[in-house]
Amino acid sequence: MLSRLFQTKQRLKVITAYKRFFESDDGKLIFRDLVAVSLMYKNNQSTSHAAMSNTEGRKAMILHILSESEVSVEEMEDMLTMSKDHSDYDD
Repeated sequence: MLSRLFQTKQRLKVITAYKRFFESDDGKLIFRDLVAVSLMYKNNQSTSHAAMSNTEGRKAMILHILSESEVSVEEMEDMLTMSKDHSDYDD
């Protein structure tokens, strides 16, 4: 029981840290960079299984970050739109 309480407190600390980070200007800038690097908006048309797995893993990490930060749907859409519109990584 004590272990579960400790885990819950730790999860709350992590979620709070995610939220604090992504509410900051630096956090938003880094998030936009991560989305751009993750190739979130690129179609995965690679013929290589390894390359496809790598890209899908990057996308999964972005979705994990969004889930952990518990941002609202509106905030998520704003951040993703900004990332897509202001990417320095577009081909």
